Amino acid sequence: MQIYLEKFNSTKEVVNYGGILTRLNAMTRVFLFFGDPLIFRKFLIKAVELDMMKGEHIYIITTPFRFNTDPGYLTWQKGDLDDQTVRLAYRSVFIIEPHNTVYGSTNGSDKFSLEMKDLTKREYNYTYKPFELISPHPASAYAGILMIAQVINELLVSKSFKSLESGREIAKRFWSRAFYTDVGTFYIDQVGERIPTVMVNQLDWNTSQIRTVFIQNSATLTLEIINEPQWPGVWPPRNVPVCGFRGDSLACAFKGHTDLYAGSIAGIAVVILLAVSLGIVISRRLAYDKLLKDTLWIVDPCLLRYADTNQPFSSPLPSDTKSRKLLKYSDDQLVWMSYGSTLESPMARTRGYLCEAAITYLSHILRLDHPNINRFIGLCWLNNVVHFVYNYVSRGSLTDLTHQITLDYDLQIALIFDVLRGVKAIHRSQVKYHGALTSCCCFVDEHFTLKIGEAGFIKLRKRMRPLKSTKRPVDSQTSRTVETNRKGSDVKAVGMVLLHIITLDDPFAYTAENSPKLNPEKIKTSTISTKLLELLPVIRTCTDDPPEIATVIQSATQALGVKHNYAEESHLFERILNRLEDYTAELDRQVGARTTALLNERRKCDALLREMLPSKVIELLRKGITPAPEAFDSATIMFTEIGGFQGIVRSCKPVSVMTFLNDVYTAFDTIVSCFDVYKVETIKDSYMVVSGIPTRNGNCHAKEICSLAIALVKSYSGFEALHDGQTALRAGVHTGSCAAGVVGNKVPRYCLFGDTVNTASRMLMYSFDSRVHISENTARLLMLHYSEFKLLQRGELEVKGKGAVRTYWLLIEEI
Repeated sequence: MQIYLEKFNSTKEVVNYGGILTRLNAMTRVFLFFGDPLIFRKFLIKAVELDMMKGEHIYIITTPFRFNTDPGYLTWQKGDLDDQTVRLAYRSVFIIEPHNTVYGSTNGSDKFSLEMKDLTKREYNYTYKPFELISPHPASAYAGILMIAQVINELLVSKSFKSLESGREIAKRFWSRAFYTDVGTFYIDQVGERIPTVMVNQLDWNTSQIRTVFIQNSATLTLEIINEPQWPGVWPPRNVPVCGFRGDSLACAFKGHTDLYAGSIAGIAVVILLAVSLGIVISRRLAYDKLLKDTLWIVDPCLLRYADTNQPFSSPLPSDTKSRKLLKYSDDQLVWMSYGSTLESPMARTRGYLCEAAITYLSHILRLDHPNINRFIGLCWLNNVVHFVYNYVSRGSLTDLTHQITLDYDLQIALIFDVLRGVKAIHRSQVKYHGALTSCCCFVDEHFTLKIGEAGFIKLRKRMRPLKSTKRPVDSQTSRTVETNRKGSDVKAVGMVLLHIITLDDPFAYTAENSPKLNPEKIKTSTISTKLLELLPVIRTCTDDPPEIATVIQSATQALGVKHNYAEESHLFERILNRLEDYTAELDRQVGARTTALLNERRKCDALLREMLPSKVIELLRKGITPAPEAFDSATIMFTEIGGFQGIVRSCKPVSVMTFLNDVYTAFDTIVSCFDVYKVETIKDSYMVVSGIPTRNGNCHAKEICSLAIALVKSYSGFEALHDGQTALRAGVHTGSCAAGVVGNKVPRYCLFGDTVNTASRMLMYSFDSRVHISENTARLLMLHYSEFKLLQRGELEVKGKGAVRTYWLLIEEI
């Protein structure tokens, strides 16, 4: 047995499926495929085109798992025009699959499957579909646990407790035996490897269900026949063709003498010539009949529904409409429908309406497959009116898009090259030319990929006429001239579409025949971005002397300098990913810049808030929590005021007074930030601070306030000279219990309440200029814990509302 290997990567290269099959056909008749079933489907379609599906070739595909039993699960049923071709091609295909027992019995009817479905529904709220099978992995894991349990149970029954401590002894128990579990039978060979059970299946010709042909017996390693294979030719097919793979076999070599067979050959040649002539006539007739019978391009109106109401589509479009109708087709596929023409009779679908040329051209349009071309689905007959049905594109036409959004530079470049590639694909195909290209038939999908629609419709409309027409046929020379002119018209239309993309202004005008015509003034009057000025010579070349579309692509690529980023053969998804990556990078940059700006603003806001409220209060308010009032057992409060301030108010202007106070309190705020105190408020010339609130600091609050009082009195000496020594700072200090909390919602303030506040205010009231007056509570704390402060007893003082109170002076010069 000789093995030939062909490797390819469909995601990184353009695969020539026909070339691979042709090379292998010269060496073998058995093809074993490993890979994606979607790629295998493309091989089958190409094999049908190469006439390699007559039963002389065997195609084998392997599938590691099967998750459902739905007909067509091997991707032959995709809802496109190739479904029936692939379905018939599967007659020559064998499918190698693991048997249910390989991963456990998960066919949906056994106890394990029923329990799994019930558990999935109960725990994860997931309901299996009618043809969906249980995943093989749970059953496989469950079987493995049962096998281990069976071996350990055997060791326990035989009391081989030492074997339980040896992994090697336990492993030997699995060798050369069969395990019977709830989910199937499992065979292990003499070296501990599992022997899988393999099935060879086929697609049933009638039901399209999977039918098993052979099963490999795991115990005996023999192949058992379950059903006779369904085969399009003689079974089994030959390993080697009669004439060899290249037709050079001696069995087919000419035998005998030339002179003996010369006359026979001449006679046979004449007979063959006559037979070929007759066969050509018959074959053309049969091919035409086959085209009529092949109704894959006919859209059943019963499968059409209105997209908005989901009601069946019933009324044809009026002949004077140029708009598209959005409908649902078959399994909720969104399609567009546009008016085609009125039929001549109720039997217009028969041979008398569509000539052979029209059907052939229709097949060319249906085979037009390119990422930048909108797919044509087929024709729909309804009440003697024929309509064109083609794929719905979510963002509408280019005209619709330019009315909705403003195209940026990158998107303009992408759309320009999409137009050029799409027209180039049309010119290279059997459709030859578009014929009526405008911005209205250039559609943009959800990925902002432009797709050219209605390709070949104008030519198809002209060919949709009765077969017995009196119109004189066009000779080949005239046909080539018309084709050249139409291609030139396409290139002119490309120039107008490019101008529309660049200027966002529709440059099309329409003649009586609904053919696009360029308005030359649009090029002169349109506003064009400086980045795209290089395209103006290309547009003028398209409209003045239209070249080949390949020349236009090359000129546009060179003009824009994006040859590497928008290569001619770049893949659709690669371009989409590049656009998304660029957009994501730009979005990340903008988000980062705005996040940094937001954080900076938040820091400024937080700094301002901390000047107005305590930090822990800010955090509670930010969380939406209203701070509750709080009681403090011990805190020290100080009031200061400027002696002689009323004289300043009477003698100075208000602006001068405000400037003076701002300078004083700015200096005080700088000093306060150096101590463990909290500034409560300022009222006119009164300055109130506290220590021990809102953050408790033990007995340090008396020390912090007294140190601050001395610093403030010394600092104010620099301001006394401003008013000829008429002002001086004095302070009053008291220590005691206090309550604090936030008052108000509009402009919240952190306020202090209690007798301690009143007493500290009285200490200020009875203080002298440039002196710090403290209560007995504050003096007691200083004498007990902070001997560095020097105090002078003032004696008993009659304080309003307090009676006789003993107070002290805090000596400033001694500190």
